[in-house]
Amino acid sequence: MKSKECFIYGIKEPTTDRIRYVGLSTQGMTRPLQHFMPCYARHETSHKSNWIKKHFTGVDPRPFIVILERCDRSNVEEREIFWIGKLRSEGVDLVNMTDGGSAGLGRRFSSETRAKISRSKKGQKHSPEARAKMSASHLGVPVGTRRPKRPVIDQNGRTYGSITEAGKQLNLSIGNIAKCLNGSRPHTGGYSFKYIELNNG
Repeated sequence: MKSKECFIYGIKEPTTDRIRYVGLSTQGMTRPLQHFMPCYARHETSHKSNWIKKHFTGVDPRPFIVILERCDRSNVEEREIFWIGKLRSEGVDLVNMTDGGSAGLGRRFSSETRAKISRSKKGQKHSPEARAKMSASHLGVPVGTRRPKRPVIDQNGRTYGSITEAGKQLNLSIGNIAKCLNGSRPHTGGYSFKYIELNNG
């Protein structure tokens, strides 16, 4: 495996073999394994860190790290958002504190903020229509394969090569754009979006 390979990964809970954490890596397996380093465990007090301490003390984590999807650096953030949203919509109890993407990179939350985020997400469910859209968007793509970027269009008819491109050009959160696309919110920053259907025939 290349050291700079980009992918979305999941960490399974040893006792249940179910994915409980989703992350992105632009450094191959270096990033996933950092979660289990003693120096990180000593300084982190997040829900994820406490979960790791509880279940992985004295346990080799490597068999429980799974690659969900290989992707490009240009769309790795939006794919992390997709996977976190997909698993949560299916009822998976993730220990992630954010919805992924740039909002979760290098950002540390206080205990009070983490508690507010946790309270705000309790009982939060996607509609059947949103779940159907999220599921349909991933049909036919085997786990571990590279997924192409999908172009999007806003309500004004302006097109973008990907969610990331739209976010950069409009200075909007790619996480919120993704939520517009999967149906969990109607608009963001005054914009609404939909995927451009490509005719492969």
